[in-house]
Amino acid sequence: MSFTKTILIVLASVSSLGIAAGRTRAQMTWYADDDNCPGPGAGTPMDPFCHIQGGIDAATDGDTVVVLPGLYVENINFGGKALSLQSTDPSNPDVVASTVIDGNGSVSFLPVVTFESGEDLTSVLQGFTVRGGYSRTEPGMGSCRASAAGIYAPGASPTILANVVNDNAGNGISVSNSNALIHGNTIRDNNGVLVHRLLRGGLGIVVALK
Repeated sequence: MSFTKTILIVLASVSSLGIAAGRTRAQMTWYADDDNCPGPGAGTPMDPFCHIQGGIDAATDGDTVVVLPGLYVENINFGGKALSLQSTDPSNPDVVASTVIDGNGSVSFLPVVTFESGEDLTSVLQGFTVRGGYSRTEPGMGSCRASAAGIYAPGASPTILANVVNDNAGNGISVSNSNALIHGNTIRDNNGVLVHRLLRGGLGIVVALK
């Protein structure tokens, strides 16, 4: 299926109090597009970042990072930021299917998306296909000792909406000590991995207290 990439420009407002005090800036929208590789790009609609992590690194709390359809081979980390990372149309299954974050797990041996800096519900992942991750192994997770290969959130409570999490080596999503909001995701075809000669993981969502 062919896709025409459409730039979605999101306008954000700043309270008059923040402007008057000079303490806050307007919330910004950053863009990533694999067609702009090797980049690195400036994150604007006309010169988007090549990599999604470039948008996350440039953003501050309250910002939005919009990712155009494409294949992004990388492992991303929210780094504790309260930002919204989304495809151009998270409600469109065709857009979700064509906006792919591939963790290249056979090389990286990392999950695709990581929240590990105490993120809360204001850290949002929405409208992606998340694939190709590799599970970390965690003590104290019993028979699910292989943790998430797709989306990994230890001690964090992000919002995870309308993603397809598939073809990862380990569990699809793992959260621990978390009040995460996980809704409207399709989690399928994730495979177990060998941990101490035992096959672990391959589950959809694993929630652990520790």
